[in-house]
Amino acid sequence: MAKNSEKKKMNFLLLLPILAIVFVSGCTFPGGGTDTSKGPGVVIKSFIPELDNVRSNEEVNLRGEIQNQGEARARNVVAELINIDVNEWGGFGTIAFQNLGDLLPFDPVAKTPGQTKQVAFTKLRAPSLPKNVQFTYEPTLRISYDYSTSTIKPISAIDADELTNIRLRGGTLPTKPTQFTAGPLSVDIKTGDFVTTQDQFGTTYDIFPVNIRIDNTQWASGGTVEPEVLAIGQERYPVRVKIEPPSWATFVFTGFSGSQDCGSFLTVDLFRGSNAEITCELQVISPPTVRTEGQIKVDLEYRYHIDKPTQIRVTGTQPAGSLF
Repeated sequence: MAKNSEKKKMNFLLLLPILAIVFVSGCTFPGGGTDTSKGPGVVIKSFIPELDNVRSNEEVNLRGEIQNQGEARARNVVAELINIDVNEWGGFGTIAFQNLGDLLPFDPVAKTPGQTKQVAFTKLRAPSLPKNVQFTYEPTLRISYDYSTSTIKPISAIDADELTNIRLRGGTLPTKPTQFTAGPLSVDIKTGDFVTTQDQFGTTYDIFPVNIRIDNTQWASGGTVEPEVLAIGQERYPVRVKIEPPSWATFVFTGFSGSQDCGSFLTVDLFRGSNAEITCELQVISPPTVRTEGQIKVDLEYRYHIDKPTQIRVTGTQPAGSLF
């Protein structure tokens, strides 16, 4: 019996490395493996110089990596080098504006990471500075792109008598969560989970409000909808909005001055690039005999940009009087 026990123990010990391999291959640990996280649209994963401490007239190359971590295709992606004068840096062979095409999104079903692309600005030369003078520059990578965000809020219409019967039985109506796609703008649809209807003589006039709030989730860190300049010192941050009601409802539009025609594309201006709100009224046109489900859908289209700076310290080498 002792020999059999020792043999089983040895076999178990031999299996431990194999079990460890199986365990590690089936799990993802923080900081390792493929990045399958979703995030706020296109992100700049890195932007660094090959050398961050150079002397005047030394060659400088900047390289970056971007990834679409959102759930929509990023279109017309542009990389731009800003916050330094490329001509001052002798970048006659450097293109400071690069068209990168489209970036595929993160796939939440297959857990496929969003597409990644590399960015490079090469053949720059550090500016001429007086000998032993040091200055720190902050070249910045700006990525701009066209993007979209979609949000769906489930909502039900229920006959008033049916709702009363459910409550008398101590029941409740089931609710479903609001669904949205990951991106730099978020949408919150505020209204009840259900609408009570009361059909009178074949016609209903049940009207209910819907409040839609749009937030720039990256506003605090510098991400912004691409601004449009209206006049000197005046800008707006436009977002195109399309709102679709459930099939059993339609928009109420009175035609009075100041009312919003939610039944067509709207262009809203984010306040200082931060947020905006829209309030619409919906009217039930096809009340159910018992209960029917539906959804309110909101689609946003906009152009967005993000920045990421880096630093390069330049030490001057030019003798006094030789800079001119």
